[in-house]
Amino acid sequence: MSSSLFEVLPSQLFRPLASANRENYWRLLLGLYEEFFGPEAEVPPATGWERRQLTQFIENYLEHDDAWQAEEGVGQLTPLNIRANMYLSHLTENGWFEEEQVGLTRTLSMTAVVSRFLATLQVFTEDTPAMVGAKMRSIEDTLRRVLDPASNVYGDDFVNAGDSAHALLSGIAAMSLNVRTLQREIFKSATPGAAIRRLFEDYISKHVMADYADLAGADHPLARKAQVLSLTQEIHYGDHRERIIVWLAERRYKGDKGTAEAVYEKAIRRLSNVYRLQDYFDRLGQDQRHIERRMLAMIEYQLRAPGQLERRIKKAIAGVNAAENFDASMPVGPGALLSGELLFQPRIARPPIPRTADSPRQMTAEQEARMNLHRRARDARTAMPTEVRVYLQGVMGGGRQIRASQLPITGIKQFRMVQTLSTYAQEAMTGLGKKHHEGISKRLPGYRFQSAGDERIAGPYLDMPDFYITKVK
Repeated sequence: MSSSLFEVLPSQLFRPLASANRENYWRLLLGLYEEFFGPEAEVPPATGWERRQLTQFIENYLEHDDAWQAEEGVGQLTPLNIRANMYLSHLTENGWFEEEQVGLTRTLSMTAVVSRFLATLQVFTEDTPAMVGAKMRSIEDTLRRVLDPASNVYGDDFVNAGDSAHALLSGIAAMSLNVRTLQREIFKSATPGAAIRRLFEDYISKHVMADYADLAGADHPLARKAQVLSLTQEIHYGDHRERIIVWLAERRYKGDKGTAEAVYEKAIRRLSNVYRLQDYFDRLGQDQRHIERRMLAMIEYQLRAPGQLERRIKKAIAGVNAAENFDASMPVGPGALLSGELLFQPRIARPPIPRTADSPRQMTAEQEARMNLHRRARDARTAMPTEVRVYLQGVMGGGRQIRASQLPITGIKQFRMVQTLSTYAQEAMTGLGKKHHEGISKRLPGYRFQSAGDERIAGPYLDMPDFYITKVK
């Protein structure tokens, strides 16, 4: 995959969008794309559109939108046909269009890369809040198709599910950034009314998520998180992993199993990250509560600040003094302005509510035993990196290398140790390991992992590829 954007796009592509007329060039490009090259446009001729058709469109555009600044000798007084040809030539020279000579006619076309890039920019500028609940339903349905024996495109479905999970998490992470950006803008409003209007018009409907009102029900993304993670584990730890890698290698990567494994690991990692949904929603909730507290404080200040009342009184006095032939009675009812009946009644102190302490609850012997049993079962199934390192030191002793098939399994704890070492080995022997050192996992840096070829561990507990574990230091 290319690491440079300009190895894919023409190097001068952004020059029109960085000029003084960048807004005009952008609107012109969108108009040309939608009229001639977009998915809703007519199918272009095989040789491309004739140049005069595009210049005619630009002339019509300039007649209705003529707020262009003068540049390169082209100004408002230049004839429309000359300006249209100059703008089209400028876009063609910088790579937005390709011009060819077909007989006596010059034709223009847009390459697939530039067309796809412009479509991506258009989607980016017209981005709307995501339908979060629908994305989670889509991911779950896609993973179920991967497990369907009748499916013949399960490899593509699996990769698409990983991409959708990545896009979902990225979108939710960006929501908090949008909310914090809106905080800085919303409190620049002059009045509380304008701030409240922006809060409801922009904050929820444009910056958070489209299905915000539905999240309190059964369509909340967290309600499907457990199903998505369960399907992911079923795929990864079952016999589907090899099936998907073989499918990708044969149908998408010309037999390159290494690339297929890297794509598979990337997708499984993105799907496993769905467990972080709770963290992102907690962050979003904190940002929401913060902006709501600031909004309430702003309204309370505007209503209670003494300076506001004094300003209104001074404004009313100035209006009366400036009025000509002012003849109006005071806006009060008949009777005395001050009297004992109109005075504020004193508050009556109410006795405090009596407080009673909560009665302590004592666990029964059965409840305490169940709690201890649950804790022991959880500890037996937990394999931390420090525990894995102690396990390897005890098994290897003074040796420097051991095979996974030689690791003893005498209980649940040892089973989890071997299972965790298999995960570390997959990380170290795939593309992830290249970020550190070849064959070394970042979670167990003191050991190197190496494949044992086509040999497998086929025992009563595990069925997985065999590998070597070598002590590095």
